[in-house]
Amino acid sequence: MIRIKDIGRIELGSQTYSQQCYLNGKPAAGIAIYQTPDANSLQVGKEVAAKMEQLARRFPKDLAYDIPYNTTIFISASIDEVYTTLYEAGILVLIVILVFLQNFRATLVPATTVPVTSSALSPAWRARV
Repeated sequence: MIRIKDIGRIELGSQTYSQQCYLNGKPAAGIAIYQTPDANSLQVGKEVAAKMEQLARRFPKDLAYDIPYNTTIFISASIDEVYTTLYEAGILVLIVILVFLQNFRATLVPATTVPVTSSALSPAWRARV
C-alpha cells in the first residue's frame, strides 16, 4: 500500500504564490470573476454584489470585502452616453431639417417617422418576428 505521505506532501494553500494582493496597504485575498461570453456584464455585476452582500453577513467582525475594480461602472456610463448622444443627434437632425425646409409642418413628418422606425428595429421587435 502506497500512501500519499510516502510520495508527496499535502497542504491547504493557494493555487499560486506568484501574486500578492493588498488593499489600502493591508494584505487581502483577491478573487477574480470571469463571465462567460454570452453573459450580460451588468447582470453578472449585480449578482456578484448581491452574493457578496449575502456572504458578508456571515463574515467574522474583523473581516470586510470591497470591490476595487468594477468594470460595470464604465459599461453603465457608456450606455448612458450612447442614449444621450442619440437624443442630441435626433434634436440636431430636426433642427437641420427645420433650417433647410423652413417649414415646421414638413419637419413634423420626419420627427414622427424616425422614432417609429427606430423602435421597430429594436431587439424586442426582432425577437417577435
